[in-house]
Amino acid sequence: MCQKLHPKLNAFTLIEVLMTISLMAVLSTVSISMFNSSLDEAKFDATYKEMLQLRKAIIGDLENTTVEGERVRFGYLGDMGGLPPMSFGLAMLNTKPVSTPAYAIDSTSKLGVGWNGPYISSTEVGDYLQDAWGNDYIYRTDTTIPFISSLGSDAAVGGEGTAQDIQVDLPLSIRTATVHGQITSSGSVMETPAHVEIFYPDGSGALTSQEVTLSESDAGQFTFNNIPFGVRTLKIQIPSETSPVLTLGPVTFAVDDENYVIRSNALEVNPAASDANCNSVSNFSYVPGSFYNDTDNNKVYFNLKVKNSISTRNIYTFNNGAGSSSATSLEQIGIGGVVYGCKGVLDIIAYGGIDRKFNECARAWFIIWYDLGYVDLNSNSNLTLNSSWGIAAGDNVQAFMKFAGSTASLSWIDLRLGCDLIRIEE
Repeated sequence: MCQKLHPKLNAFTLIEVLMTISLMAVLSTVSISMFNSSLDEAKFDATYKEMLQLRKAIIGDLENTTVEGERVRFGYLGDMGGLPPMSFGLAMLNTKPVSTPAYAIDSTSKLGVGWNGPYISSTEVGDYLQDAWGNDYIYRTDTTIPFISSLGSDAAVGGEGTAQDIQVDLPLSIRTATVHGQITSSGSVMETPAHVEIFYPDGSGALTSQEVTLSESDAGQFTFNNIPFGVRTLKIQIPSETSPVLTLGPVTFAVDDENYVIRSNALEVNPAASDANCNSVSNFSYVPGSFYNDTDNNKVYFNLKVKNSISTRNIYTFNNGAGSSSATSLEQIGIGGVVYGCKGVLDIIAYGGIDRKFNECARAWFIIWYDLGYVDLNSNSNLTLNSSWGIAAGDNVQAFMKFAGSTASLSWIDLRLGCDLIRIEE
């Protein structure tokens, strides 16, 4: 005998079924939207990371690739001297065009230049020409600041969230440098004529150079502009290129800062006679971030890392305090608690075997090197302190320089102790 089901347990009503279907549709839509959002976020992150890899392939690794404090990987820029041209685009990071010179070592400059890739490959990052949404990267070098960009998840300009444009810039500050140096002899600035030539790739992979002829009044100081980052070489011929009595180099160094100073011990023509313990490793280095300009008291404070304890009689300084002569007139310098000044601990200088006393510091004019013997080098060059200045080793040796005039416009100082030249900067 069949039992009759209770009416309330019989089945879902039509309204209940429709409500359930609607709810499932809403939940499904929300789930799909959340999934797509998460997927776009993952693609956004992957695209940005790949663009950083592309930048690394172009200009080298900005971090964690140093030897003795210098970068050793400079990517396409280091070998070719410039950015990949837009006509070839990012594909040139993987494939060498037929017209592009291959990497080779020049016998005269001892510098390697030319295409030495691949600098990136699909095994590293997948399809490096497209973002994670399958759209081609935009690569532009015809703008004020070259860049690589992706239009994001919507493949359109602008947008928000994962649809916003992603851009990695390639500014001049991480590509080209002003290179400074000073030739020394026996720990003192060199005051004879010289011919200096720096070698680097021209942007298309061919070797090029800049050269300068120094006179006695230059005190061995030289500057080269627009040098692309990378391993570079330099040759010095004394007194001239045509009739050299002494040739130094090619000297090899790695340009990795927009204001790059070549180690002075690399430009020492007679290291055996120097009083500053010249060796292959710099005795001094500036502690980055320690620059403090006390404009109220016209003092600049900074820290040095002293790798080796040294004793030196030669101290020179140069800075960019442009504006007036008083702005760069140095009064005192102190390192590790020992202070020298015009009216300070020591004011006796030996020059030409004669002791002299000076009551005031000589003015250190812009773009002229001056000795801390407080007399300008134009008339009394190669001055030395009457007694040696001993500086003990330490990771954070406190130091300062005091000037007679305002330091408001001063943002960097070159300091040479013995045969070590360092740059102190903001």
